[in-house]
Amino acid sequence: MQGLGYYQRFTQFISRIFSTRFNPFYHLGSITIFLLFIDIVSGIYLFVFYNIDPRHAYDSTQVISQQFIGSIMRGLHRYSSDALLVFIGLHFIDMLILGKFKRIISWMSGVGSVALTLILGLTGFILVWDHKAKLMGLLTTKLLIALPAFNPSIAGTFLLNDLSFMSGFFRITLFGHIFLTIAMVILLWIHVVRLAKPKIIPPTYIMWAVGISLTISTLVFPVVSDPPAHDSIIPYHTTFDWYYFAGYYLMKVFSVPVNWIIILMTSFVFTILPFLFKKKKKQPAQIDQEDCDGCKQCWIDCPYDAIDMIKIDGEEKAAVRESKCESCGICVGSCKGQSIVLPGFTLASPTSEERPVVIYKCKMALNVVLPQTPGVKEYIVPCVGDINTQGMEKTLREEADGIILSSCDDCFHRLGSQWTEKRINRKRRPTLSRKVLLEKVKLIKGSFNIQQEVDELRRGTSQERKPRQKNLEVIERKRMRIPLPEIIWVLLFLVIPSLSNTELSFYDTNQKILILNFKYTSSPVTEKSNETSRLDHMRPLTPQVSRRSPLKIEIIQSQTGETIYTEVARPGGFREDVAIYVYKELIVKETVNIKLTETEFPTIYHIIENVKISTEDATVIGFKYDKLVAIQSVFK
Repeated sequence: MQGLGYYQRFTQFISRIFSTRFNPFYHLGSITIFLLFIDIVSGIYLFVFYNIDPRHAYDSTQVISQQFIGSIMRGLHRYSSDALLVFIGLHFIDMLILGKFKRIISWMSGVGSVALTLILGLTGFILVWDHKAKLMGLLTTKLLIALPAFNPSIAGTFLLNDLSFMSGFFRITLFGHIFLTIAMVILLWIHVVRLAKPKIIPPTYIMWAVGISLTISTLVFPVVSDPPAHDSIIPYHTTFDWYYFAGYYLMKVFSVPVNWIIILMTSFVFTILPFLFKKKKKQPAQIDQEDCDGCKQCWIDCPYDAIDMIKIDGEEKAAVRESKCESCGICVGSCKGQSIVLPGFTLASPTSEERPVVIYKCKMALNVVLPQTPGVKEYIVPCVGDINTQGMEKTLREEADGIILSSCDDCFHRLGSQWTEKRINRKRRPTLSRKVLLEKVKLIKGSFNIQQEVDELRRGTSQERKPRQKNLEVIERKRMRIPLPEIIWVLLFLVIPSLSNTELSFYDTNQKILILNFKYTSSPVTEKSNETSRLDHMRPLTPQVSRRSPLKIEIIQSQTGETIYTEVARPGGFREDVAIYVYKELIVKETVNIKLTETEFPTIYHIIENVKISTEDATVIGFKYDKLVAIQSVFK
C-alpha cells in the first residue's frame, strides 16, 4: 500500500499540470488504443502506394517519403508505433502498481498484445528493405536457426538477396503484417471485453494533443531510410530503433543460446505473474432477493460485470457472481431499495451533540487533510460509489450539516465517483431527492486540505439564502492556464524520435568477416534395401539412405598453413540422413584457404584457396553450380 501511495502522489502531481480530467496516466489504455488507430490508418495509406516486389520495395518507400502527405503518413506510422510501445509499457507499470494484473485473462491477452506488437514492428521494418531491415532480418534468422526446426541456410537469403526466395517472403511478410494487425485488434477486444464500460476512447482534448504532437514530430524529424539493403552483404552502419529492438542489442553482448534463455525466462515470468500473486479473498456484496425489485441498476452500474439478472419464482432478481466481485460497493449505491449490503463496511449514523460534517473517504484514496476542529466525522468506505443517495438524504435531514465525499484523484474502481456525481446531480438512478440542497454536499477528488470546505458547510445554514446550486460542487485539479500541458505533449513526441533513429554499428567495421553459408548433401554411408515389401509396386525405385557422412570444415591461413578453425558439421534429421546446412560468422585476419572434407570418404573434398577478406564488406563462402566459391561485393 505504501508503494501505491507514492504512485498516487506522483499521479496527483501530474494532475496539477494536466488537470485530473486530462491526466495522461488516467487514460493510458485508451491512449494506447488511439495510437494503434493512427498506426492502422497511416498503414493503410502506405499499403496503397507500396510496391511488394523486393526489387522495387525500397524505391517505392522512397517515392512515398518524397511526397508531403506520404512523408507525414510514414512519420505518423513510425512514431505512433514507437509511442504505442511507450504507452503499453506505462500501462503495464500502472497495472502492476495498482495490483490489477491479477485478472488472468486481461493480463495474458495484454502480454500477447505486446508480443504481437513487437512482431508487427519487425515485419514493418523489414518491408522497407534498407540496411536496418537487413540487419533485423539477419539477427532474427540467427535466433531462429538456433532452433532445430529452422534451416540455417535461410540466413543467406538476407545476405545475398536471393530474389527467388525474397519475392515470396515479401508477400508473406506484408500480408502477415496485415493479418497480425487484425489479430492485434481481436486480442485487444479480448483484453477489454471482461470490463464493463471500459475506457476505449480518450478525451477529445487528449486525442487532439496526441495527434498534433505526432504531426509536429513527423515534420521536425521526417523518417529517412538507411541505404538500400542490396548495396552490401553485411549492414555495417544502420540506425537502430530502441523501442522495438532493444532486445536485439543483447545479441551483440551475449551468444544466441544465452539470448534464448533471456527471452524464455522473461516470457515465463510475465506469463506466470498473475499466478504468483493470488487475489485476496474478498467478501462479496450480498443481495436480499426478497426485497430486490429487479430494477437492473446494480447490473448496469457494476464496473466488473459481477452481477447477473436471474429468474426466481418467475421474477427477475439480481445475483452476485462472487468470482468477479471486487467488493467495491458500487452496487450498494445503485440500489434504491437498499437491499444490497457489503459485509465489513456497515456505517453507523453519526451521533453528536453538535451537528457534524460527515466525511466519507474511499479506502484507496490518499488522506485528505482533516480539520482539527471538533464536529467532523470520518468514515472509510470501499469507494465513494458505495454511498447510497437515500442514506445521504437521511444523514443530512437528521444529523449532519453537510457531507464531503473524498474519492481517489482517478477512481480506483473506474466508475464509482462518476456514478455518485451523476446520482447527486439527479442524472442517474437512484437520484438524490430534490429536497436536499446541493450546497450541503461536496465531492473532492484527490488529496486536499478541506478546512475551507468544512467551514463553508457549517456556515451554509446560517448564511443568507443564495440561489440554489444546480450541480454538485466537485473539487479537483484544474488545467493550468499557461500552455504547459501542450508544451509537454509536444516535447514528449519530439523526444521519441531520438531513440528511434540512433546510429549503431552492430558489426565492427575494422573486422574482416568470413561467412560460411551453404547447403551440402554428403554421400550416403549406409543404405537400406529397396526390398521393403513383397509387392513390387510398393517398393521404392532406389535404395533408401539411412545415414550420410558428416562434413569436416577447415579454415587454414594461406601463408603459414596453420588451421585457425575446424568443425565437423553433421547431416540433419533424426537419423542424420538429410543435407547439411551451415551458417557461421567468423572473424579472420589473413588470406585463407577453405577445405570441406567428407569424414567417411576423405577422397571427396572441396577446396578454395587464397580467399582475400576485406574490411569493406563480408565474404560469403557458398556453393554455386556444385562448386565452392567466395562471394564478395556482388552488389557493386
